[in-house]
Amino acid sequence: MSGELTMNIGTFHGTKENWKIGMNIRYPVTHSYEDVVRNLRSLLPASVDYEEVDHMPSLYVPKDHPGVRVLLDAYETATGIRSDAEAIGGATYARVLENGVAFGAIFPGSPDTAHQTDECVRITDMQKAVEIYKTAIYEWTKE
Repeated sequence: MSGELTMNIGTFHGTKENWKIGMNIRYPVTHSYEDVVRNLRSLLPASVDYEEVDHMPSLYVPKDHPGVRVLLDAYETATGIRSDAEAIGGATYARVLENGVAFGAIFPGSPDTAHQTDECVRITDMQKAVEIYKTAIYEWTKE
C-alpha cells in the first residue's frame, strides 16, 4: 500500500584499507524498521561494520483521509480528471508534518523530468498546480 522497499547506494568513499558506502533504504509501512535493519545486518559479512547515520520512519496516510480527499477533489476541479491517490517510496517534506502528505501534480501528457538533468515544469502545469493548491487550502481553512 505504500510502495516497494527500495535501496540506493549513493556514495562510495575509500582507501586501500577502508571503504564507506552510503545507502538510502526506503521501506514500506508494511515492514518494520527493526526488521529491515536486522535483515540488512544478517546479509553483511562479519568483517563489515554497520553505522546508521539517520533514520526517517515510513509515512502512510490512507487515501480516504479527509485531507487527501480534498486534494483529489481540487485536482479534479482544476483538471476535469478524477484521479486516485498514489503511494511512492520517496522521502518527502511530508514526513516532518504532523498530519500531511506530499502532493505533486503531474498531469497526463506532461514530461516527468523530476530529479533529472534540466528538471523543469511547464508553465501551464504550474498554473494548474497553483489552482489545485489554492482550492485545497481554501477548503481546509473555510468554516
